[in-house]
Amino acid sequence: MELIIKILTVIGLGIIELWVAIPTGFALKLHPLITGLASGLGSILGALLVIIAGDSLCNWLLKKKTGVRKDRGSMYKVWNRYGVIGLGMLSPLITGA
Repeated sequence: MELIIKILTVIGLGIIELWVAIPTGFALKLHPLITGLASGLGSILGALLVIIAGDSLCNWLLKKKTGVRKDRGSMYKVWNRYGVIGLGMLSPLITGA
């Protein structure tokens, strides 16, 4: 039971931040393979959560706050104009590393 709690802790921290989950797994004295798998799984789950719930949550918050639904933003315009490469080159400047 204690092992499962440690693994779930690393997965939960992996959802929030990958680079916090790895040292935590080592601090909890988990095997390095288990630490890597659990933190990677948490990171993937965090990304899936953002992908699945991000757009609908953003639209819901905007509609609730302003009463207007925002369909097209600046990133969407960059995506349409320059594609993946343009968005990849511009996003560190806009959002940071």
